[in-house]
Amino acid sequence: MKKENVTGIIVYVIILVLAVVFGITVLREYFEFAGNKAMESWQFVLFIVGAVLSGAVGNAILFELAHVIGAKAGGYKILSVSVFGLTLVKVEEKWKLKFSNYDGLTGETKILPKDGRKKEPNPTLYLLLGTLFFAIEIIAAVFVFAYMSSNEDKSDLHWAYFILTAAVVGAMILIYNIIPLHLDSMTDGYRLRQVAGAKNRKAFNDLLRMEAGVAVAEGADQGEAATSFSADIKLNTLYEYLNKRDYANALTVIKEDILTNPKISKSVYLRAKAQEIYVNIMMKSLPEALEYYDAEVPLDVRRHISNDVSMDCIRAYVLMSGLLDKSRSECNLALKNLLRAYRDVPKNRKDLERQLFNDGLQKVIEAHPTWELEKFLMKDPEEK
Repeated sequence: MKKENVTGIIVYVIILVLAVVFGITVLREYFEFAGNKAMESWQFVLFIVGAVLSGAVGNAILFELAHVIGAKAGGYKILSVSVFGLTLVKVEEKWKLKFSNYDGLTGETKILPKDGRKKEPNPTLYLLLGTLFFAIEIIAAVFVFAYMSSNEDKSDLHWAYFILTAAVVGAMILIYNIIPLHLDSMTDGYRLRQVAGAKNRKAFNDLLRMEAGVAVAEGADQGEAATSFSADIKLNTLYEYLNKRDYANALTVIKEDILTNPKISKSVYLRAKAQEIYVNIMMKSLPEALEYYDAEVPLDVRRHISNDVSMDCIRAYVLMSGLLDKSRSECNLALKNLLRAYRDVPKNRKDLERQLFNDGLQKVIEAHPTWELEKFLMKDPEEK
């Protein structure tokens, strides 16, 4: 099991323990009060569920609002804001709502450095304000609870516990977010540690530009003193070799520059491993690809790739399930998420990603002509 998986489990256990302690102390006290007021058990459960859901949604919105304010203050443009997958995204200067994937516990705000600034935009406030907003909210909720619960007639006690429960949900999100380690999603605490220092901030901004399809000066973050974002940047430059179908050099970049990077994040590792699987199957004979697959692709990696909704992983999994595992059902399962994944591909990379996918799917079609997969080949939108 990878280190970040163990760390993630520990953090979740801590959060669960705190939730249980809150339940058997504070909420138990409220339950006794509610029982004396003739509140039925189902009403109590409904009340607590409502408080938890309100806390989760309210804090998620507060968190992303803090990200937006911090990004604006740091010198960034807002590309999209997502709360539990409901995403407000800017398309051709207009804001539109859609559902999309996000890298975070409750949401994600994607940003891009503004052009023409004398100083490199600083992401510190973008990453820090969410934590500060949460801390202020929790402190305020405790004072509000103390004030409301002190009334002799107890008329405001229901609302006092509702607010406190919602704030405790925020506290749990805060605990997850401030951990300066890589968990199962990207936390602000981890990012804050990564962007420490001018070189790391510059690399972080270069990565944002690359992912948005903005040109970056040649040789960005390619020096000997690698930054925390070297693996991410290398993964983006890998597409230059894929565009040329230069699979040998692409594989070298993956194995020597990305997968061996000690600072690689879990999400980048998974994408790089998916690219490695794709390249190996495309460039090798079927027996050689199967030998590589059995020796170098652990079962947990296969499972994560099968569940990931991104073009990198779908490309790889179609080849894995179609050519190596020979599973028509798994192949079709991956293809169901194709259009959803393609929508999230940066505009500047859509043509290449479509071609790479079609290259891989064509190999599966040739191996299994009776599977009727031709309908999944992606057409050029300019074709009539």
